[in-house]
Order: sequence, then C-alpha cells, then structure tokens
Amino acid sequence: MDLLTHVVFGALIYLSVLREVTFLYLFYAMFFAILPDLDILLSPLRRKFKSNYLEHRSGSHSYVIGVILSAIIGEIYSIITQQPFIVLWIIGSIFYGIHVSQDLLTTTKIP
Repeated sequence: MDLLTHVVFGALIYLSVLREVTFLYLFYAMFFAILPDLDILLSPLRRKFKSNYLEHRSGSHSYVIGVILSAIIGEIYSIITQQPFIVLWIIGSIFYGIHVSQDLLTTTKIP
C-alpha cells in the first residue's frame, strides 16, 4: 500500500477507537503507521553491507521489530513530552502492527 493509505487508515483508526484525541498522540500514531516504509532510507547501508535484511519489506516489516522500535522510540518520546511510556508503547506497537497487517494483504507479499 502507499504512504497516503497508511497515514489515512492510521488516523481513521485512531480517531474511531481511541478516546483521548490529542494532536501529540495522533501524530505519534500516524508516525508509526508509516515507520515501516521508512526502511527505504536504509538502501545506502544495504549496498555497503550486502544484506537482504536491509531491503524494503524485509526486517522492518516484522511485528517483533515493531514492538522493539516502539519501546525505544516511546521511551525517548516520553522523556521529551512527559507522556506516559506505556501509552506511547501500546500506540506505537498497535499502529506499527496495523501497517504490517495491511502490507500482508497486498500482492507483493512480505517475506
């Protein structure tokens, strides 16, 4: 799916499911809805290290990586914004997982 679909779908799910609608949380959810596709920025590393794990839709499109990344980014974001870590971690994990689940439904499958 394309970037716009992930952002719009993530925003709609956030607005329809979560009760506390704040710009900070909405931005955070939409960021995690597109985060797996930012692996295209790793292409210079892929050429250098010759690793298939750095290809688009490989390592970044994993639920485990999503949980780990949402914990790391959630901790940093909670320190900066003074928001509760657990809320940020849950939102990040859910919306990262939604992105991966949406890409499972496309014709170009995730390995």
